[in-house]
Amino acid sequence: MSGNILEICRKNYARAIELDRQSVPGQEKRWDKYRVTLNKVIESVKNERDAIFKAQYKTFDSRRPIGTLSKIFRCDVIRYPGRLLKIFIPEILIIYLYERVLKHSFPHFSKKIDDFSDVSVSWKETLLRVKGGRILSNVLFWHAYHILACASYINDRKIKSVCEIGGGYGNIARLWFENTVVDIDTYLIIDIPESLFFADVFLRSTLKDVEVVYINSVDDIDKANDAKKVVYLCPIYLHELTSSLKFDVITNTESIPEMGDDWIHFWKDWLSSQNAPYFYSHNFAISKEPFMPAREEFISPLVPPNGKRVSLR
Repeated sequence: MSGNILEICRKNYARAIELDRQSVPGQEKRWDKYRVTLNKVIESVKNERDAIFKAQYKTFDSRRPIGTLSKIFRCDVIRYPGRLLKIFIPEILIIYLYERVLKHSFPHFSKKIDDFSDVSVSWKETLLRVKGGRILSNVLFWHAYHILACASYINDRKIKSVCEIGGGYGNIARLWFENTVVDIDTYLIIDIPESLFFADVFLRSTLKDVEVVYINSVDDIDKANDAKKVVYLCPIYLHELTSSLKFDVITNTESIPEMGDDWIHFWKDWLSSQNAPYFYSHNFAISKEPFMPAREEFISPLVPPNGKRVSLR
């Protein structure tokens, strides 16, 4: 990883937190606590790998270490597990169970699921390296699920550009570029600056052939249009700039229960102003986050007036 990645990401973050916030709903006390907590985590980051670890350890991910051996050696020492090892280490068994469930859910993508892989810069104790150099983790197939769901419902898998509302530390974005199911050119994450900092670090560290552009103005979008493949990171306070781009699908996973009713209406109006034929939402009625109290959202997300449900599960 480049030594100046962290410096670049800190500068981007510093600019973003100074933006005018009047165009978005109030942050609420629960969001203020979340932002303050993440800011403290950002200030404590020592290097790129430390930032990725802090993002994946109880912040954005539900990663689980792989048994006692991994905890002792603090690296992905468990390689090429046999049947006995799966029995004695349930954390390994659950990884293979997730893979089996994913193949059962998307049998038409069964062979291509074998191409999904985690990355070596991820939290080492959660990684399982198998034959062929592929790296597995308990969250890999959960993140892959969203890509396969979009590819299954969008005609002919014609997906070249994706926008994600609330992208966490960027692992789903990485997988959209590093899979054999779809071949996208453009990805945009719109989120609060505290989350975008971790996505900025992670994506610059893992996507070597993709340009990462942190949006400060519409000029940043215009300048990056010549790039073959690009990831845009857009602070929520500049949400009006995304309407200048065309997306094949807009996605949101697991963050609706974190929002208040005013934000639900905000996103409905925002979706109505975007140039995108599909909206994919995978959410729960209730979700418990480590830095904020849980809340129930039984009727969200709200679908724009011109929206039509393709599938509801």
